[in-house]
Amino acid sequence: MSTAFAPGAVRPPFFLLMGLPDDARVRLEAAAIDKPPVMKIPGSLQVLPLPGERMPGPEIHFGSDRLSIQTQLPRVPCINCMADPDVHRKALGQASMFMAQMGTPCLNHPDAVLRNGRDSTAHLLAGINGLQVPRTIKVHVTSRAALWQAMEDAGVRFPVVARMAGSQAALGTARLDSTQDWEALNPLPWAGRDMYLTEHAADADAGGSYRHLRLAVVGREVLPCYRVETRNWLLRPEEIPAAVAGREKQWMDAFARDVLPGWHGPLMEVAARLELDCFSIDGSLRPDGSLLLVDVNAGGPAQQDMRRVPKLVDAVRRLLAAPASWRHQPVPAVPGSPRPAAQ
Repeated sequence: MSTAFAPGAVRPPFFLLMGLPDDARVRLEAAAIDKPPVMKIPGSLQVLPLPGERMPGPEIHFGSDRLSIQTQLPRVPCINCMADPDVHRKALGQASMFMAQMGTPCLNHPDAVLRNGRDSTAHLLAGINGLQVPRTIKVHVTSRAALWQAMEDAGVRFPVVARMAGSQAALGTARLDSTQDWEALNPLPWAGRDMYLTEHAADADAGGSYRHLRLAVVGREVLPCYRVETRNWLLRPEEIPAAVAGREKQWMDAFARDVLPGWHGPLMEVAARLELDCFSIDGSLRPDGSLLLVDVNAGGPAQQDMRRVPKLVDAVRRLLAAPASWRHQPVPAVPGSPRPAAQ
């Protein structure tokens, strides 16, 4: 791996902090019938590149045991593109040390992402008015008996939602209603791997519908990505319409006027506690108007969210244009400290 910045080169607006997953695995996804598959790294920032644009700067890659410092780099703001501590823990640690030397603003600082596993997020966000945050624990067990014992020791009660650590997809999720429901775990490769267990709240309305929604927090702005009513407790990607229409459009058009005034304060408290600049919240709207937290994703909003809601693109542009507003600002450099570089 080599990151070179030649003398006299045009100063980039940002450096992008990328990382090798801890398990060194990536995913290939079909792009089109006439194009080769695209490599996807799990747990990455999804808002970049903006639609129709290139990435806003050169990449610096972390995660290698052979990482060394050779090439001098200009001091410019950095964007951390690693969004999941269960995927990029090693690379995030290296990026954190890099930023300590860099001394420039960093969007979604590696330290903030490292603190935001599902279990620690649930702890950090407890007690925010209007936000219901289910108890979540992280377990690493090899048998069903050990799994039930871990739940009992932590005081976690059924029903629970089991999620494989590092997974954002519905395929890595199962619901368990009792100890007799262990067959639901069979499709998940859980034994000997880290897994999150989250108490599942009864969040269906009186008619049996679940009102799923996603909100994007971009700097100090909050925008809706979607609201979907289904009969399923777990929203699957294919259930999200490709375009905003009907009742969803009416709700989203009225969001800033009717919904946001009551939620902006609590959501800004979420951002302050997590110390993140850009992220998405997946949740369920409760009948009493409160928000049940399902997931906080430092990689969101997703590309498909921005295609559906063009206002998100404008919000991201405003955030990128104002590095001085980002939550992690430079710490005064120690005299004589070296200028950072990466290979």
